[in-house]
Amino acid sequence: MGSEPIGLGPRIEVDAHAGAHVHPPSNPPITGPHARRLRIATADLALDPVARWFVGAQCIAADYAAAANADNNPSWRELAVATTGTEWTLTTLGPTTTEEAALRAWQAADPGVTVVAARVPGEGLFLLGCAATPLGHGLWRYEYALLNQSSHRSARSFRVPLPPGSPARTSGSTTSRVIRATASAA
Repeated sequence: MGSEPIGLGPRIEVDAHAGAHVHPPSNPPITGPHARRLRIATADLALDPVARWFVGAQCIAADYAAAANADNNPSWRELAVATTGTEWTLTTLGPTTTEEAALRAWQAADPGVTVVAARVPGEGLFLLGCAATPLGHGLWRYEYALLNQSSHRSARSFRVPLPPGSPARTSGSTTSRVIRATASAA
């Protein structure tokens, strides 16, 4: 995984299930010092000063897919986040956890998190992480994270049905793709 974004193309041109990609990539005109780089909104970093941050990477290769090893090539590391004025610095902590998707870091950091695998028959793999936190007075906060690990077909939407009489009071999504909803206990 190089640090230079040269030659990195759009994710739409990568078939994570087959391990195939368009080469050379189309390289649409994206310019600037942060082009094709991981970006995090400052507001997300400032939201919770004790939050833990993790970064993941995944190697997509045709030979891995052909050998039925496409699901064992992600890795993750924890990040340290520091701020000085308006400048934010992210540095890696500890060793890299290999052969495991970054969503599993949430589960490692919080034993109340459940992660389940959902395989698309004849295609790729999704991981769904969820946590339920009691807020008191019969209210709960539910958090969900859906990771497309290796599906080329992808997912159009994600829906959480609520039982009748338990409407969500608030819901939304963040840039980290965590969906939050608060509902009454049934």
